[in-house]
Amino acid sequence: MIMGVIFDNKKVFKSVWFALSTNMIEGWHPTVEDVERLREEAILESLN
Repeated sequence: MIMGVIFDNKKVFKSVWFALSTNMIEGWHPTVEDVERLREEAILESLN
């Protein structure tokens, strides 16, 4: 779980965690909506 957003897929979780952590180093402060959007994008990417 990241910021209350539940992940059912470990690969999707790791993808979102990496994207968040690397961008937060640059000063980005994600919202719950950002995490949800990244999760949905990662899920779609994993289907391709």
